[in-house]
Amino acid sequence: MSVVEEASLAERQPLERASNARRERARAQAARFAAELQRHARHARTRRRVPVLKAPNVGALVQNLSLASMARPFMLSALLLVALPSLAATLYFGWIASSVYEAEARFAVRTGAVSGIDAFTSAAGIPSVNQVQDSLIVANFIVSQAAVEELERGTGLRRRYTKGDVDYISRLASDAPIEDVVKFWQRKVSVAIESPSGIITARVRAFSPEDAQAIAEALVHTSELLVNRLGAQSREDLVSNSEKELHGVEERLRAVREKLNQLRVSEGIIDPQLTAQGINTLLTELRSESVKIEQEISTTERSISKQAPQIELQRTRLAAVREQMDLLQKELTQRRSEGRDGLSVVMTRFDQLALERQVLERQYATAAASLEQARSAAARQQMYLATFVRPTRPEDPAGPRRVLYPILVAIGLLIAWAIGASSFSRWRNRHG
Repeated sequence: MSVVEEASLAERQPLERASNARRERARAQAARFAAELQRHARHARTRRRVPVLKAPNVGALVQNLSLASMARPFMLSALLLVALPSLAATLYFGWIASSVYEAEARFAVRTGAVSGIDAFTSAAGIPSVNQVQDSLIVANFIVSQAAVEELERGTGLRRRYTKGDVDYISRLASDAPIEDVVKFWQRKVSVAIESPSGIITARVRAFSPEDAQAIAEALVHTSELLVNRLGAQSREDLVSNSEKELHGVEERLRAVREKLNQLRVSEGIIDPQLTAQGINTLLTELRSESVKIEQEISTTERSISKQAPQIELQRTRLAAVREQMDLLQKELTQRRSEGRDGLSVVMTRFDQLALERQVLERQYATAAASLEQARSAAARQQMYLATFVRPTRPEDPAGPRRVLYPILVAIGLLIAWAIGASSFSRWRNRHG
């Protein structure tokens, strides 16, 4: 054997010994595994006869601990968000909350005069436009700041809702501004309008029967004052328009009459038409007289001398007639020489002013008749508040519902908590 072979053999021997050792260990492990299987088989055959003690399930314990750790936040949130608020609601509504009493009043706005259209709609079962408008005005007034101020002056509204025996949550703050008082009042009053009758139902809630009745009565009285003011304003508007029209026509008529007087004074003529007629009549008569005298003179001169006394007398009469004619003619012509308008122009101006005066006098008569009709209509159009259900003193409280309200609060909180917990659980499972 060469040196190379000896060296190779020396290298293989440790490897073979290691491989043999591994095989021996594998055989020993297989033998132990077979013995263990035989032992388990014997235990399985004797399981019904010999009780076997099981080892605790560590996985189940870990799972239970994990579920408990996951459920703890949900239980805590349910306690804080559902149980405690429900308990607080039960305590408040059951023992702390003040009782609320409700007084009711029913009334309607009515008018004495009904127009033809309103009568037709009422017969058809349809409320009239004026009736609906008046009812809406009263309903809006009841919940307005103006009503709060009227009730404060009339019945001390703030004092009745800030009493010390009312629970802190329900009562009105004594130093609350008017805006907060109005909001508080709007929560304590309700107004409804029935159709087609237009009946207004007002319900007032207070913390004592006496306060509820007193406030409701003051509210009815305040509504009556409002309706009376509306009726007076409507009648005043109806009459004032006719009065304004009459006063306008009266002023224009007075101005025209003043112009006529000024024209008479400036022209020195009361009635130019009558003056012209008189002058023309006199001129006509004088011309006839002059022609007659001239004929007499001509006839007399044929029979007697021209210097006879009779002819001189007739000539004197003729001169007097002609002098009168000249005077009348000057009356018509001297106005131009004095810088004044002629009689015809003056007559035209007089006629225009006279015509305007006649028209205005007719308008004045019409306006006066319209005013009388408006006053008669205003007297018939009497608006009033018909109250057929007066406020009475309530005996049983209208609220709060001391059993129902806590139950509703608990149900609402439970539903909200369940929705929130379910959403949170899905989110956590999705995001690890």
